[in-house]
Amino acid sequence: MSQNTGHVFKPIPKSIRTKVNWWLFGIVPWFAWGVLMVLILSQFDGWVRSLGPAIYGATSVIIFFILTHIQYQIEGKKLVVFTLFKKWTIPISEIKEIKKNYSRHIAPACHFDRLEIFYGDDEKIYISPKDVEGLVRGLLEVNPQIRVDFL
Repeated sequence: MSQNTGHVFKPIPKSIRTKVNWWLFGIVPWFAWGVLMVLILSQFDGWVRSLGPAIYGATSVIIFFILTHIQYQIEGKKLVVFTLFKKWTIPISEIKEIKKNYSRHIAPACHFDRLEIFYGDDEKIYISPKDVEGLVRGLLEVNPQIRVDFL
């Protein structure tokens, strides 16, 4: 006879998007607005003035795609980290430890509430998944030897 403990387990996700700090979306338009104003107020004539809106739009679109296209996937026995320009493939069997971290290092993570994943020979990567518990459960399902100091 099975016991109902009242705890409902969510299914382990296959793909998890990054968590994004809200203020990152504010910095980009502010910077782009500055570029726009410099171009409009500059002494150039004609077609150069039309570059302002084009630069503002292009900068905003590129930054938006960079911030929203970071994704983490568990593919079989590998953790795959996708960004717009680069892909990391980490064998889950090589992951030794996962810690909470609030570092400001450049990483495929758009939030300062990050996970620091130690793997291989002294390698590490910082990520910021929206569903921390789901990702960690998925990794532990493949490699139960991973040390996790939270959850």
